[in-house]
This record gives sequence, structure tokens and C-alpha cells, in this order.
Amino acid sequence: MIDTPGHVDFTAEVERALRVCDGAIAVFDAMQGVETQSETVWMQANRYKIPRLGFINKLDRTGSIIQTTLDSIRMRLKVEPLLINVPSDDSNQLNGLIDLPSMMHFEYKDEMGQYVDMQEIGREHALFDRAVHYRQQLIEQLSEHNDELADLYLSGEDPWMID
Repeated sequence: MIDTPGHVDFTAEVERALRVCDGAIAVFDAMQGVETQSETVWMQANRYKIPRLGFINKLDRTGSIIQTTLDSIRMRLKVEPLLINVPSDDSNQLNGLIDLPSMMHFEYKDEMGQYVDMQEIGREHALFDRAVHYRQQLIEQLSEHNDELADLYLSGEDPWMID
């Protein structure tokens, strides 16, 4: 694992490091969105065709809004983010996460996120509609890139076999 510096003065070093990477994780600040140096590194990774995962941190900070960060990613990086986990609600506080493939809810029971309650999201769960909405979006987005998944989706089958 290589942790590249986020400062513009290290652009050449980051480029050299990217030449030997098999993949990258881009970390985006939920308060700032895509910052200038992140955009530069993303474009360098494009040049070397490096696959990337994005991670949005600081969602627990007051004033962070995931949608604003997603819009920043779309606008500045010209990519469509695929959400694997979504916050439990649209408030500016991160109280928990929904894992879309497993349909599990992870609720933080203390301010530090050290105690987590985990439960499956079934039809009776309060977050069922939210989870299904975002899960459907994820499946539709993935179906655009995978014919087998598209066939399952179009036939009405759930690719993760969850009721």
C-alpha cells in the first residue's frame, strides 16, 4: 500500500508511485468534496488506467452532506459513483449505514461509533424503502456494465437473492 501525499508539491512523486500501483483508493472529504489535488491524482490514475475505489470520509461531521460530495465527484471527475453503503438517513449526522448488497443496517449507538448494532433490513424494517431505493440504483448502474447482471435485472430477479 502506498499513501500518496495530498499536496501539489508532490505531484511528480505521486505520478511515479502510480506507475507501480495495481489499484487505488481515493479518499474524499465529505466537507470539501473533490479537492484540486485529488482531481489531479485522479487524472493521473486515468492516464495509467488504474482501477479505483472511492471512499467518502468525515460523514459524521456537522455540515457534511453526502449528496454534495457525490455531485462534486460527478462534476469534477466525470464519473458516476456507485454507492455500496449509504447513510441511514439524510440528516447531517451519521447515525448508521446501510450495506446495500447484504441489506444490513449498522447503527451507531454511541458518538464514537464504537458500539454498533447490526440488523438485517427486512420488509418490516423502518429503513426498508430507503435501502431498496438505493439498492435498486446500484443494481441498475451495475447492469449497464455487465450483461449477465442486466439479464437478471430485466427478468426481475435479485442478483443477491435477498427477499
